[in-house]
Amino acid sequence: STLLYNINEKAIVIAPPHLTDQRDEYREKFAFDAEVFSSWSVDKALQYDIESIHKAWIILIDEAHKYRNADTIDYWYLHQICQWKKVILLTATPFNNKPDDIFNLIKLFQIPNKPTIHTNKWLLIDFSHLQKQYDELRKTQNRDENDDFVHDAQLRSIAQQIRQLIWSVVVRRSRVD
Repeated sequence: STLLYNINEKAIVIAPPHLTDQRDEYREKFAFDAEVFSSWSVDKALQYDIESIHKAWIILIDEAHKYRNADTIDYWYLHQICQWKKVILLTATPFNNKPDDIFNLIKLFQIPNKPTIHTNKWLLIDFSHLQKQYDELRKTQNRDENDDFVHDAQLRSIAQQIRQLIWSVVVRRSRVD
């Protein structure tokens, strides 16, 4: 909320249904220019974005991990809304997913073959490689139950590689923070 206030640009906020009233209260309390939509109404947010005379330039998505599946209609709506805008994703579970899930979230604010995230290669290649490692690991994990320690270490390695790829766009806060 204070983030949107400080950025001082028109925003679209997409939040879980049980949080839309709270987000509206924040919008009024902090006096920032935003339209709040339920995550059940992403299509309405897209329609608003298309029809609005005063375009929103910031998209804030609360509980963004719910949009990790690029094969859903809501993801498609959201992807259309996010085009050429600043995107803020809020989530409490960013690393509890497979590499493709994280990549799908990144694609909401990055063009895969022209990323602004600095990596050694293209994001698409990096994440394809990590997803392949992850898939292979999952296949072998069920075959050899004695190697749980090795599998866990490999999963941690994949998670660490993902963290290295996205460190420049992640702001991590814990309850202590």
